Amino acid sequence: MTTPYDDKIALWHWKGSSVAEQSIEDFVRTLRQWAPYVKQLFVKTSDGSDWMGKYDNSPLAIHGPATIQRWVQVLEANDMEFHAWAVPKGVDVVAEADLIIAAANVKGVRSVILDIEPHPGFWQGGKDPIRPFMVRVRRGVGGDFHIGMSVDPRRHQYAPIFPAEWRQFVNSIHPQVYWALFERNYDDVLDEAYEVWGDYGLPIFPVLQGNAPVKEMEEARSYVINFHNAKGLSWWRAGIISAAQFAIINQPITPVPSPVDPQPPDTGLFGKEIVITPEDPGFRAGSHVATPVDDLLRTFNGTWGWDVRYKATRNDASHVWALWDPNLTESGWYEVSVFVPARHATTTNARYKLHGASPDGKELVIPINQSAYHNLWVPLGV
Repeated sequence: MTTPYDDKIALWHWKGSSVAEQSIEDFVRTLRQWAPYVKQLFVKTSDGSDWMGKYDNSPLAIHGPATIQRWVQVLEANDMEFHAWAVPKGVDVVAEADLIIAAANVKGVRSVILDIEPHPGFWQGGKDPIRPFMVRVRRGVGGDFHIGMSVDPRRHQYAPIFPAEWRQFVNSIHPQVYWALFERNYDDVLDEAYEVWGDYGLPIFPVLQGNAPVKEMEEARSYVINFHNAKGLSWWRAGIISAAQFAIINQPITPVPSPVDPQPPDTGLFGKEIVITPEDPGFRAGSHVATPVDDLLRTFNGTWGWDVRYKATRNDASHVWALWDPNLTESGWYEVSVFVPARHATTTNARYKLHGASPDGKELVIPINQSAYHNLWVPLGV
């Protein structure tokens, strides 16, 4: 059975406010720069009966077919494909199905992947709504249109989604192999995914964890291709992947033959990582008001052992500022990321200002929704 994902590398995209770029064009340009072998983007278009724009105030937000068409145009201009993904909930099956149908019928949308999980915020309707929901979707998109299903691959999460009810309507399975999140070995989770879903009778295209340790990512990729014979795979997700992790993602499923007389590879692609914590000389903080900054900032010991300084969110104005100076002495390509802890990161509009990166010398203002991240490095850009 051929599928749209054969011999392809894909990347999942959640919503515009989860990435640093402020336009579709800039976002795709970043992907092309760091991972030209990624040819497919899985873009979340709807959540239940809402377009994703309800939860995304960025210029990349999906508000309906018109913005989906814009995404398709930009991706196709860059030799990439648009694939929609959605989280149906089984609460209002007609409204939820109609959004999925509308997305699938936009010219250039190659497939739709349904994220079906038994967890809160996902499918809530139980068994009975599945058939009427999928009959409506399948009639709306046509019998030849490819519908994938993404699942939690762990054995105890299989029965709660009623797999038999979905079987006649879907064409592929995309198990979410998040071994680091599950605190397990990658081969253990991959083996379980293929054991649990191997007899379902549909092609399996694993979703690998894009923010796991680099060595584990490389080994997991090799293992699923060489041991489980994966014909395609995807990585979760844009906005949480570092430059070193992109180097693992940016590899084809089928190795590209080397030229007869290859040029020696460049050296020094990735330099030394510079981490500036509040204890380092490169960190400074100050107050915009009369109260001293040390009286405004509180401290706790973070996940990675360094102290984290924070202040409660205000809706009116900023009262403190912080500065991180890496003391870079040479021009070049640098990825700049900020660490967002799991505790006390509640603001939806943390305004980071990047100096020295713009050709005209002006500062770049990069808003980040900190509340969307938990113990993650968030790239501001390159």
